[in-house]
Amino acid sequence: HELIGGQKLKEQKDGSLLFEAQIAQLPELVPHILRWMPHVTVLGPAELKEEVMSRVKGYIDKQN
Repeated sequence: HELIGGQKLKEQKDGSLLFEAQIAQLPELVPHILRWMPHVTVLGPAELKEEVMSRVKGYIDKQN
């Protein structure tokens, strides 16, 4: 099932999956990443990593 058209999933030697996709804007990918939490690591680009971290921190702050 494709989340984003043209996506590529590559299984790594350690059993993890590398997800690759071309998108128009980073915000369209963030909801998909958050669905995979906590089983996802954003490697890049830096702006995407920062946006995901900001949203996760915001959710945690709401719980405290």
